[in-house]
This record gives sequence, C-alpha cells and structure tokens, in this order.
Amino acid sequence: MLLVLGLSRLSGGGYGLSIVLHLLAVRGMGAARQAALFAAAPFIGAVVAVLVLGERLGARDLVAGAVMAAGIAILLRARHEHVHVHEALEHEHAHLHDDHHRHEHADQVAESHSHPHAHPPLLHDHPHLPDVHHRHGH
Repeated sequence: MLLVLGLSRLSGGGYGLSIVLHLLAVRGMGAARQAALFAAAPFIGAVVAVLVLGERLGARDLVAGAVMAAGIAILLRARHEHVHVHEALEHEHAHLHDDHHRHEHADQVAESHSHPHAHPPLLHDHPHLPDVHHRHGH
C-alpha cells in the first residue's frame, strides 16, 4: 500500500510540475514555439525506448525524427534583430530588471518578481524572439 501511495504522489507531483513548466514555457517563448517543442516528446520517448528497452526504429521513424530535429533546430535558431518600438503598456507579469523593466522599488529587489507596472514607449535594437514584449509586424 505504501508503494502505491508513494507512486501516486510521485506521479501527481511530476504531473503538477509539468503543468507549471508548460505555463512558464508558454509565457517565456510563446504558445506556438512551446507547442512545437512539446510535440517532440514522442520522439524523445522513442529514443528512450531504443536505449532502455532495445526497441528498433524503422526507416519512417528515422525520417520523422530527422524532420522533427530539423524543425526544433530552426525554432531554436529563429532570432532576429532590428530597431523596433515598444508601445506604452501597463500590465503584470514576473520579470527581472532589464532593458524592459527599469523601475524603482521601496526595497532592493534582485530576483524575479511580479507586480503591476507601466512601460513607457521604448525604441531600441536587440536580438529577440516573439514573446510578451515582442509582438510586432515586419
């Protein structure tokens, strides 16, 4: 009985952690990029099955894995840089103090924190991905 209870806690905790990591990934990299990377899970499972269980992969499996790997490589390398404008914005989300989040606090803050804050308009240039601060046309 203790084994069943321990396994249920482990699986429940793992599932809860996966939901938290999923939401952080959606927030950090955008839903489309996160979904594409999440879709690679069956291919990772296939590699584990080969290594751990001695399964054999066929030609279609290898072609599908190569296409998935190429897609992931494209996603991970997809950055661009250009001068762009951030419009004035008021919102709340977890953030660090960086180029987009320069504001004062009553106390010293050195880690990620969340509170309502305002962004003045900002014109600048840096490499970026589409995310909560970089949704613009080209």
